[in-house]
Amino acid sequence: MIKLTFEDVKNQITTEQVIDIVEELGGIYDEAHSTSKYLLFSSFLYNIGDSENHKFKLYYYLDNNTFHDYKLGMSADIFELVVMAKEEIEGIIFTSYDALEWVAEKCGLIKRFNKVDDSPSQLYNFNKDLKQYLRKENNDDNSDLTIYDESILNQYTNQYHQSWIDDNISIESMKKYNIKYDYFNNRIVIPCYNENNQFVGARCRNVNPEKDWKYMPLTLMNGKVYNFPTGKVLYGLNHTKEAIRRFQKAILLESEKGVLQAETYLGKNNIAVGLFGSALTDYKLHTLLKLGINEIIIGIDYDYEKVGEGKDWELYCKKIVKMINMIKPYCRVTTMIEYDKHPLKSSPTDLGYDEFHKLYNTRKELILR
Repeated sequence: MIKLTFEDVKNQITTEQVIDIVEELGGIYDEAHSTSKYLLFSSFLYNIGDSENHKFKLYYYLDNNTFHDYKLGMSADIFELVVMAKEEIEGIIFTSYDALEWVAEKCGLIKRFNKVDDSPSQLYNFNKDLKQYLRKENNDDNSDLTIYDESILNQYTNQYHQSWIDDNISIESMKKYNIKYDYFNNRIVIPCYNENNQFVGARCRNVNPEKDWKYMPLTLMNGKVYNFPTGKVLYGLNHTKEAIRRFQKAILLESEKGVLQAETYLGKNNIAVGLFGSALTDYKLHTLLKLGINEIIIGIDYDYEKVGEGKDWELYCKKIVKMINMIKPYCRVTTMIEYDKHPLKSSPTDLGYDEFHKLYNTRKELILR
């Protein structure tokens, strides 16, 4: 057995090795437009199978070793990127630790780590080692998250975009979550906080139909980017963790918008958190488990046109199965779904108050046979 740590591997990877790994996963490196601050790659996880039309929107920032795909609105470290690529492209279920060993082996780093015997006394202790990147209650320096000065949000207005009001998000919910509006760039500013209510970054939701991106990190005029590893944050947990403790269950939604809709429907009983996509990381799962939950309700977007047909349905099922495999050893797993009755790419919260409550009250328990 190989004893590896995420930080050791991440800190020893060279720029050339990052390029080799992304290219092996399916990305294309744009050397001409890369700079001393970032590497630029094609957004190879967007529209998989249509590589000829991939845009170069995947950035690897050298200052914090973090990827951000401006087409997908996704941030990830090298290990999370490997997990997503293996699943989405090859259909292989990789855990974070599978990705850790895969990256280390590709970079020739495994031989630098100490080997330990496979005797029972030295078998890998998951919960013990996990502490190195779980944020503790006293906010020690184990986390990759940067705590920013929240005053930078004061430059934006407390106005609320009509499109979100029309999509069943109340003004009260937007006030509670400190939603802002960037008048000059026509975008909604979404501040993001860790579970201890500390400001760790912000994302922007585009409302300009002429632009082809949906979500991206907040960037100021001076070039400062307020991005963060989305695999280490559950959106809304700073507001919903007490209700999650009280009800001992949590709803997993993909977007910040979904959490705000749930806040509108449920108020103080809101138990939803946002994943910033459809990937549940080990960190996020154990953050929820620490709250004493006994049920996780999957409410990811319905990214398929018809049940049982097409690649989109197959990919949706793979996402669900991966989540079941991760969650089932710890607690009950249910899903909010009525199969053929959902519009394509809709969220359970997009369907309105009545339908959301119906889906919640008739949720189905998931098991693997």
